[in-house]
Amino acid sequence: MIATDVQMRIADIQSMITALQTGTVQASPAAATTTTPATAAPATTFASGDTIHASVATDGAGGTLTARWTFQDGQVVDTQDKDVPAGAQVTDFSISKPDGWPAGRYRLEILNNGMVVQTREFDIQ
Repeated sequence: MIATDVQMRIADIQSMITALQTGTVQASPAAATTTTPATAAPATTFASGDTIHASVATDGAGGTLTARWTFQDGQVVDTQDKDVPAGAQVTDFSISKPDGWPAGRYRLEILNNGMVVQTREFDIQ
């Protein structure tokens, strides 16, 4: 019974995330005025100097979303928490490194209230 309860809670949390997309944001006057940034150019490969964005679409109960960005060796690059209200939302997370990212494979994990619910891998070349 406990395993079933945990599986049901995981399924409920996973259903809150309706989309996850990584990419870059293209500069435009319209983008500058939006209150909920979304990735304009979806991608899984980035240049060393890019700012990398993750747009997380949710619909359901509110909570805390966490974006955990890691390098190929498991080293945590950055962790960001954002409170998300109930209902349909798009939450933007981003990372940048002015002196450039090392080349390699990275992973983004999205957590909802501490539980990993989505992951994406991407490359820096």
